[in-house]
Amino acid sequence: MWDVTRAVMMPRLSSIILHSLIAILSVCWFLPAHVFASEPNLREFSETHQSALFAIRSDKDALNFYKKYWPRFQPIPRHHRPSSRSRPAQARTSHRTSLIANLLAARLAVIMQSAVQQQDIETIQPFSDQQQKARAWATTKSIPPSISHMLDFHTHMREYISTESTPPTRVSQFEAFAAYLDNQYPVLTGSENSWVGLLERGNFSNLDQRLSEYWEQPSAQDPPVHIDRYAQYYVRTRLWPIYKSHLIALTIQAEMEAIRFATQAMTQVTIERNTHSHTANLARLCGTWHWMVHNHQNHGDHKMTLFLGDPSKSRTTQPQPTEIHIHGDTVYLLWTFPKGFQEDSLLLTQNDKRLEGTFHNTLGPHGSITGKRLSACTPQSRPQHKARPLTKK
Repeated sequence: MWDVTRAVMMPRLSSIILHSLIAILSVCWFLPAHVFASEPNLREFSETHQSALFAIRSDKDALNFYKKYWPRFQPIPRHHRPSSRSRPAQARTSHRTSLIANLLAARLAVIMQSAVQQQDIETIQPFSDQQQKARAWATTKSIPPSISHMLDFHTHMREYISTESTPPTRVSQFEAFAAYLDNQYPVLTGSENSWVGLLERGNFSNLDQRLSEYWEQPSAQDPPVHIDRYAQYYVRTRLWPIYKSHLIALTIQAEMEAIRFATQAMTQVTIERNTHSHTANLARLCGTWHWMVHNHQNHGDHKMTLFLGDPSKSRTTQPQPTEIHIHGDTVYLLWTFPKGFQEDSLLLTQNDKRLEGTFHNTLGPHGSITGKRLSACTPQSRPQHKARPLTKK
């Protein structure tokens, strides 16, 4: 590409410095994202901002929450300066709202768990009116099914377990009644026909049938006047502890899965942000440039007009860089040729109107590059790059 095959070698020290600069630039570019922006601990983040999460009623509220609290974990790189020519991409809200909804769902699970552990069935009202409204919004989003499972089981518990439970007057008769049920239906959980399985599906009729079955046995004692008290007392003393433990297990599972869903959404948000940043940076470079190359080997200058961008938009068949990396105002170009490659280390200046830096290739030539922008890509002709290096066609 460059007519720079003759000349005298530069001093060894200059060559070492040039290679070192290129190596540093390459290493910095490929550093993982968390070196530049730390991601939050989602459990701690949701707990810290619990009040703000429960004030959410709509997607708009969720996006406002995201804008207010989330950017502190995604700082703009120190050398980043948006170009006036960069066209911002349309906001993709789905992953952001999913992230916030799952953080909110995780807090619902934690609050439910705390309420169940500390209270009895009579006083289990885990959510305030404000939290109920936030819950209504979150359940319309992509949250794990375990959240609905937890909420449904809690609802069935409140609907089925009576808040009034008077101990039977005949203790011996209750013990015989309880012993029959314990022996006849020993499976507490793990199947559809277990005590927990029936309540999970809201199968109250089968539960009632089980609890009245004893009195139909020929060996049963004469039924008391208030046989419903026996059933209620059995549920409160024998089944309530099982149901309570199961609900706590559901809250733990629900929180874990909500955090997992939030983590997946956070990953997508990061990918979108990086893709937008990469596309915006490429748009800064896209256009026609007047290129002047000074070869230190022969002290000759070579001038050309160069197009950087989508090859299909170029009026010539000139080669394109194999890789383009932009970090802040620093630009790295890699050109691959049949007999070797060339690396350019450049800096965007004067509001993206100039590119200045150095080059080095495997044939030995090295020197300086000065680029002056002649024209920029129009919005319609800007390349729609994915977040990956350009490849030579």
